[in-house]
Amino acid sequence: MLKTIVTAGAFALAATALHATPVDFEGTLGGGQNSLHVGTNYSLGGINFEAGPNDDHLQLVRVGGGGGNPTDGFVPNDQPQPLGVFGTTFLTGDFIGGGDTGLTMTFDAGDIGGISFQIADIDGRRNDTETFSVKAFLDGVLVGSLTRFSGDVAGPGEDPTGDANAVGFSFADLRLDTIVINGSTPGNNRNIGWGLDNIEVAPVPLPAGGLLLLAGIGGLAVMRRRSRKAA
Repeated sequence: MLKTIVTAGAFALAATALHATPVDFEGTLGGGQNSLHVGTNYSLGGINFEAGPNDDHLQLVRVGGGGGNPTDGFVPNDQPQPLGVFGTTFLTGDFIGGGDTGLTMTFDAGDIGGISFQIADIDGRRNDTETFSVKAFLDGVLVGSLTRFSGDVAGPGEDPTGDANAVGFSFADLRLDTIVINGSTPGNNRNIGWGLDNIEVAPVPLPAGGLLLLAGIGGLAVMRRRSRKAA
C-alpha cells in the first residue's frame, strides 16, 4: 500500500516540474490547403479559441499560401518577421465589422499556471501601429494585463518592408483561466488583422503543502526500508 502511495506521490511531484506545453498549428492543414475555416469556436491541444464580436469565423492559414486574401497568409504577401517565426501555419479570424477585433482563449484544464504566445499584425496597411491588448482572468477577476504594438512601424531588428512583426506576450507563474485578446488601430476606424501562434501553456504547480506531504511520504518509505534491512 505504501509503495502505491509513494509511486502516486512521485508522479504528482514530477508533474510540478513539467515545462510549459507547446501548442502550434503545424499539420492542421492538408497538403493542398492554404486556409481552412474552423467556425467561431475551435479547439487544439487543450485550448479553446472563440472568435471576437468582429470576427465571423476563425481560420487556419498557410504562410505565403498564394491565391489572394486571405489565403495568401499575409496581405500583401508579407511574411511574419522574423522569417519563419510562425512556421507554415497560424490561426486568424475573418473580419466583418469596423473598429477592432479579438479572440478569447479558455482551457480544458480550467486553471493554468501561465501562458506565452506571439501575435503578428496582418492587415496589410503601412504607416500605422496596431495595438494588441491582452488581459488574463481567473474566475472572472482581472489578474494580468499586457499591451504590445505590432505592424507597419518597424522597431529595432524588425523588417521595415513588412507589416507582420511578431510580438510576444507572456504571463509567467500566473494562475488564470481565460485570456482575452483585443486588437485596435488608431481611432478604431478600420479592422485589424491578427495572426496567432507559438503558444505555450504551463500547468498549475502543486501547492507547497502538497510538496511537503510528498516529502513526508517519501521519508516514511525510506525509514520503512531501513527498518526491514535492520531486521
